[in-house]
Amino acid sequence: MSESKHTPGPWNYTLTGQVQLIGPKNEDGTQNCIGIARVYENGFQSFRANLRLIAAAPDLLEACKQAENEMENAIIGLNVNPIAYAQAIIQRLEMAINATTAAIAKAEGRNDD
Repeated sequence: MSESKHTPGPWNYTLTGQVQLIGPKNEDGTQNCIGIARVYENGFQSFRANLRLIAAAPDLLEACKQAENEMENAIIGLNVNPIAYAQAIIQRLEMAINATTAAIAKAEGRNDD
């Protein structure tokens, strides 16, 4: 996997009136005031969904990279000895599915309180 050049995640969003800030949190847990992006309230219902999707970008990228890696490893294992590697392949693919499911849930707002 290649090294990412973007600001590392996780990214969060903070609702502060008309300007919404997206970016990583500081070490003390407060929102980084510089952020990655500022999104302005536009009155559309898709506004919060867009915030969630942008904030989930690093998680989605990492889940895709993990899934790609696990699928490549599964193909190698299946080509070498499918019976011997079956259980390990299943476990690794389940981990990739869990990471992907969590990233999608964050993007869709299913993790919101």
